[in-house]
Amino acid sequence: MFKNRSKSKHKSPSQDLSQDLSRGLSQNMCGGSYIFNVPEPGRMELQEVEKCFARLFSSEDGHKALSYLQTITFQKALAPTSSDEQLRYAEGQRAMMATILRLIDRGRKGAGGCSQIG
Repeated sequence: MFKNRSKSKHKSPSQDLSQDLSRGLSQNMCGGSYIFNVPEPGRMELQEVEKCFARLFSSEDGHKALSYLQTITFQKALAPTSSDEQLRYAEGQRAMMATILRLIDRGRKGAGGCSQIG
């Protein structure tokens, strides 16, 4: 009933994903959006990233999202019986949140290095 009009061979989903990421596309194979686009290596400066974070979290929605992230990372207490893995995971979340807050602060102040990310 339906004919495949494509003459190319079928690629695996992982091949599709890696090609999408290498091209920096923002949609996945299910039609949804990726969370990020991969910048070209060596093209994005740290100061630019800091300004992006400052703009991203400057809106009312950004403040709400940031508040939520702070609540689930900094205000979470683990039991004394927590495993080493649980403690490391929680510390990783806190470290990421601290990085986000530092990027926002530096982006708002306009201070930052000119080193490149890549």
